[in-house]
Amino acid sequence: MPEPPQCSHITASGHPDYPPFSWRNGEEIVGTSADLIRDAADRLGIPITIKYSGHWKRVITRLQKNELDLVVALYKDDLRGQKLAYGPAIVTDPVGLFVSGSSPSMGSDWSILAGKRGAIVHGEVFGAALDKNIQTLPRLRRADDISALLRLVELARVDFIIHGEYPVLAALHKQHSQTTLRKVATIGKEPSYFAMAPASPCKYLIEPLAAEIEKIKADAPLQQKIHADFERWTGMPSTSLGSP
Repeated sequence: MPEPPQCSHITASGHPDYPPFSWRNGEEIVGTSADLIRDAADRLGIPITIKYSGHWKRVITRLQKNELDLVVALYKDDLRGQKLAYGPAIVTDPVGLFVSGSSPSMGSDWSILAGKRGAIVHGEVFGAALDKNIQTLPRLRRADDISALLRLVELARVDFIIHGEYPVLAALHKQHSQTTLRKVATIGKEPSYFAMAPASPCKYLIEPLAAEIEKIKADAPLQQKIHADFERWTGMPSTSLGSP
């Protein structure tokens, strides 16, 4: 029988605009999830590069085409689950429903949202249950990135947005945005995973990487790391918005 492929180097990427878990820093992807993967690979003695690979949809496409070995943080849905090799969840990310701060009170019932204009970032999925509800919204549009998402609110082109709570807070804080948002509700707390390409020669490292990540998380509280990466991304102490 032929020897199984051996992994000499992991080529990884991640979301370029999803702080504090994953964001672009020059030609690298850094953040809580990226650092966990990088540290785990270092402990295993496997060289790893976590590089910027374009916008989020392109990153997922490249992983599915085996042009990357690994993506450091992503949600799981049925379609991705069929095409990718997932590791266990490594962080949990609250997903929020946000409206303009000047908007009248609005509930989070999906039948109410169906009559409103909403937006999400193109290529985002939030887990099977939440995605199923989002797909029922007939007036949903998609923005290229979180800055464009916030701009839609600022220009009153949408009534609400759905996105991870941490990235929204971080983007508002970093950009000193004039957009005022109010969180209506946390509508999901979704696990975020790492995943490998279906034909990656490094796929056998999923379990060893997961085991090392658990050891790293046991050494220091994960919430402290998330908080530190929030501050790292904004580049200044958080003020009125608070941090995770």
